[in-house]
Amino acid sequence: MRRGTGAPSRSAASPAALASCRRTRWTTSFNRLPANGAGRSQRRRAPSSGSRMRAPTMIRCRPPHGRPAAGPGTPGRGLTLLEVLVAMVVLGIAIVGIAQGFAVGLRAASVARHATTASHLAQSKLAELDAGLIPVTQDDEGDFGDLGEPDFRYRIDSRTTSWLGLYEIVLTVEWPDRGGTRDLTVVQWMLDRQAGALAGLQAGAAATSGASAGGSGR
Repeated sequence: MRRGTGAPSRSAASPAALASCRRTRWTTSFNRLPANGAGRSQRRRAPSSGSRMRAPTMIRCRPPHGRPAAGPGTPGRGLTLLEVLVAMVVLGIAIVGIAQGFAVGLRAASVARHATTASHLAQSKLAELDAGLIPVTQDDEGDFGDLGEPDFRYRIDSRTTSWLGLYEIVLTVEWPDRGGTRDLTVVQWMLDRQAGALAGLQAGAAATSGASAGGSGR
């Protein structure tokens, strides 16, 4: 008589699973004790026909293609070489995309920083023109080495207008960028303060001389 070595499976199986599984029947037996077991040693008796019980059918599944089923004592299925290669290709594409996005972000930040610096330098040069430190009637060019930015250069184009003493100033700031150059152009209209001051002096001198001539005639 065979003793049961495993608990029957309680999970329901589908017809497809039953078709690929083999059935194994298990039987079990138990020991009977004397009715008055006190003071007697327990004796193992051969089970009678009435003591034999049939356990429910246990289904042991057989995996397709003769592979052993994965379980606690059986190692699981590993990755194939093709799966590893596909995973590496996907990972490489993701890394390249991330690197390109990072490079584009750094590039945009550098362009914005240089443009901001050029704008500040242009405002500084326009302030010098407005203060009369640089004549608005002449063209000029140079760099901003005195402001700590020798890589940035400026060019001033002075253009006359139909209004006397009013000039159109075109200020261009250039800086190197990736083997080329970038530029920022600012256009502003300015009065020739030196010409205005000279005209005022001449008008004052003429008025003074006229007053002197009138006084001497009396």
